Amino acid sequence: MALFSMKPMYKNWLNSMSSLDIEQKIDSLMKEIQTVNQEILEGKISNKDVDLNIKNITRKSLYINLEYNSNRISEPAKDWSKVDNKMNIVNDNMKSITTYENDIILKTQKNGIDIISIVSLFFLPLTFIVGYYGMNFKSMGIFEKDTKGPFAYKYGQLFVWILIVISLIFCLIFKLKYFG
Repeated sequence: MALFSMKPMYKNWLNSMSSLDIEQKIDSLMKEIQTVNQEILEGKISNKDVDLNIKNITRKSLYINLEYNSNRISEPAKDWSKVDNKMNIVNDNMKSITTYENDIILKTQKNGIDIISIVSLFFLPLTFIVGYYGMNFKSMGIFEKDTKGPFAYKYGQLFVWILIVISLIFCLIFKLKYFG
């Protein structure tokens, strides 16, 4: 393992852990995972901190897994069943933390999609009106004063501007509600 390519915090962590045997390192990682799990469940930690903690724990877990596998190869006669059980528990806990992270990502994406849907809902009537006015048929009152149609009356343009203002007011209300 090339220590020169690691971040200083992981070098320090590995150096502090080098005096411990593999079981103590696994126990230390399990305690850290349990602490993060508890903070997530109690809501004491922000999404950004959850992400940072998950990255740190994942890296530490990878380093311990590497050391565990190299120790297993170098000492095949040793009974590794207790350590195997602990490593399985660590790996299961890592899966649960990864599930938390995925849930947070999905929740953020869902909120973004909800906001986009609400905004598009308010601009849908305007899109219809703009499309309708863009057709330039004779029945719209643009070419001849005698023609009749739904928007050929005297206050048609005012009606469209009122709808635009109403749509902007609704957008402002939702912006204040969601981005407050």
